[in-house]
Order: sequence, then C-alpha cells, then structure tokens
Amino acid sequence: MWYLDSNNNDPETSNKDQHENAEIGNQLINASTNGDESHLKSILNRLERNIDSYSVGELKLPDIEMAVLLKCSNPSCLGKWELHSEEILLKMRSRPRNEDEEREALRCSVCGIRSRCTDRINAALEHGYLRCYQKSRPNKEEILNLIWLGLPKQPDSTDPIENDRWLLDVAVVHGLLNIHDWRHRASCFKNDRDRCRYHSPHATVNETRVTPEFNAGNIDKINIEIRRRAVFMFLTDCNPTVLSVLNCNNCTRYVLNQLVSLYYGCYTSKHTDENEKALAELMRALNAYEAKVNVKQQQARSAHQSRIELEEEDESIDNSFDLPSPLRSDY
Repeated sequence: MWYLDSNNNDPETSNKDQHENAEIGNQLINASTNGDESHLKSILNRLERNIDSYSVGELKLPDIEMAVLLKCSNPSCLGKWELHSEEILLKMRSRPRNEDEEREALRCSVCGIRSRCTDRINAALEHGYLRCYQKSRPNKEEILNLIWLGLPKQPDSTDPIENDRWLLDVAVVHGLLNIHDWRHRASCFKNDRDRCRYHSPHATVNETRVTPEFNAGNIDKINIEIRRRAVFMFLTDCNPTVLSVLNCNNCTRYVLNQLVSLYYGCYTSKHTDENEKALAELMRALNAYEAKVNVKQQQARSAHQSRIELEEEDESIDNSFDLPSPLRSDY
C-alpha cells in the first residue's frame, strides 16, 4: 500500500485506499514540517482509523462472546485478562524447551489468577456455539470441512442469532488459519535466531496506535501498533474480508514506501523448489478431493435413480382385479 513518497512517483491506480493513504502521507509530512501539533494529531488519528478499517489483530466475535473472552473466568470477579509480564512474553518468543503445555501468560487484573490464551479463546467459542447452535464448537476436521464448503455470505438479516452464527464460523476459521502456534516452527528461528523472527507472541495494545519518531524536527520513522489485547497475542494481523471470502490465511502489513512494497511483491512471488513442491502437493490434494466428491455425488445420483426406478415399478404393477361373475348355483 502506497504511503510516504507516493507523490514523487505518482503511481496510476484506481485503488481508493492507496490514494487515501498517499493523501494522509502528504498531510503528515506537511504537518510535521510546519510544526502544527494539533493538525499532526488529527492526521495520526485519521491514519489509525484507516488502518483499523482493513487490518485486525483480534478475532471478530459476537458481543456476548467477546465479553466472556475478555472477562476473568472467576464468576465473582470483575477483572479482565492482561499480560502477566514482559518477561514471560520474551520467554514465549524463545525456542521452546520441550514444553508440553502453553505458558499461562494471562493474569486477571483484580484477583490475579492465571490462564492460557488458547483456553480462553476455546471457552468463548464453546460458549458461542452452545448459545447459537446448541452444540459444541467444531473440531479441526469440521473447521476444515467448513473451509472446503466455503463460508456463506454475511447474512443481511435483523435476526441477531443469524449474524452471531456467521461471526462464530468466521472466528473458528480465523483462529485456525491466522494464529501463530505457541510451539513455533523451525522457520521462526531461521539463521540461528534465539527468538521468533515474527515477534510472536506480539506486544499487546488496547487500541491501534501510530506514533512518529522525530529527527531534527522532521518525522524520521513511524511506529504502527495494531490493536491486540492480551488474549489475542498469538494472532497475526489479517484482513477479515479476505479471510471470509477466500477462506485462507492472510497477513497484512502497512507498507511505508515503494521499496518495501516492491520487496514484498518479489518475496511473495519468488520461485523456489519448495514452492514448486508445495504447488504440486496442492494440486494432488485438490485432485484427490475432487475425486472423492465425484464418487460421493455419483453414489447419491445412483441411489436417487434407484428410488425412482422402484417407484416406477410399483406404479406399473396393476393391483386391480375383476370380481367373478355370479354363478347360477349361487342363487
């Protein structure tokens, strides 16, 4: 996404968001140059709202389940979950040392009890599915089936239950695809890193914040922190619309200049043997799934045709019969 210096190259684009951010970038530069603090603050607030419109670091849940998720699990406590300490955040970014369980990184702000992020998210989803579907939250296989079938379009309904069901279905897909495993992966510590190169679990903030750093009176750097409260520390930034339509993981990054956007474009489309193998495996999986679907559909068609033939045979049998003519001896 174009941001700073976009006015120098004047890229031709019909994307409204790109023009919007180019305009914000120009105003931000002018505001910092002129030293107008109130104007600079309004521009930063506008940029924060713009980022919130397309990038989220939290699950989108019904209001009831969001309250269940954020509130302490102790019924008699009014506290909310917060990060236990920066120390445990750094430990969870390090290489796991044969740990069998996720660390209890959450702490209630009032009573002090501790919990795990995964436990709290699962409890909120369980509450939602019991409330809206009268069943337990789906397991991994059921979520994958939901992904294959495709999420339905967001209901245009005044029925709150219908809308809540859709939000819950999107949330379970989001929670499966766009969450960083607390165990990490080998790629997290590429090139002998001691800590996760994706900085997961992420730092937690209650609201999206854009804070500039100044050098000689001019903006030298912009720090962007996406809203991510403590229970969502393992979630990665994503666009929920892309997620709900394409049913796949996606990661959003606010690109500050054209060089970075060029790098991202080259990186995501680079050719490697691993990509070729992954594509081949994907095609084999799709072919196998298509064959499975075709078999099931053929079985269903055969069963339907058999029922039709049986019904036609039943109709062709003449169940009527002629009454015998009375005989003289009957009188």
